[in-house]
Amino acid sequence: MERAGGRQLNSESQRVEINGKLFRPFISRDRIATEIARLGDEITRDYNQKNPLFVVVLKGSLIFAADLLRAVRTPCTLECMRAQSYGAAMTSQRTPEVEAMEFDCSGRDIIILEDIVDTGRTISAITRRLQACSPNSVRAAALLDKPGARDPHNAYRPDYVGFEVENDFVVGYGLDFDEQGRQLADIYILET
Repeated sequence: MERAGGRQLNSESQRVEINGKLFRPFISRDRIATEIARLGDEITRDYNQKNPLFVVVLKGSLIFAADLLRAVRTPCTLECMRAQSYGAAMTSQRTPEVEAMEFDCSGRDIIILEDIVDTGRTISAITRRLQACSPNSVRAAALLDKPGARDPHNAYRPDYVGFEVENDFVVGYGLDFDEQGRQLADIYILET
């Protein structure tokens, strides 16, 4: 068994321990790569020669964004925003905090890049913030969508979705548990 920075890897089962919780493999890096290639094709088709502005929601979406941008074959630009809703918890009922934008998006076609959409509160707050600067359009791409976790007062659904998943806690590929596990190449699910 190998231990590194709050995480243990059990080579027999490929399960990981993060902050005292055990996670098992859920979505492989190969399946992720296939879905990102598909999303890249869809976005390329929909935004061919439109120069969309990708807005990466930090920190979790960073890895997804890097791979997706390499899969998009049309001119584009990139900006980042920070939103925080979880802190050290596994779930959150609080309203997300969205930092002020440091870029102009007026008249642009915007695609928000999110690692996961669960309650929909964060993506809705970011969308409202971006719409206030009069863009041409605002859409969203998410690696994971959890419709079962959606806030009943928030019907937001991303326009581009890699995987629809149940309302389970996942880590890896940018997703974290109290800042641990982002570096994992696969996505892992919490063992119950």
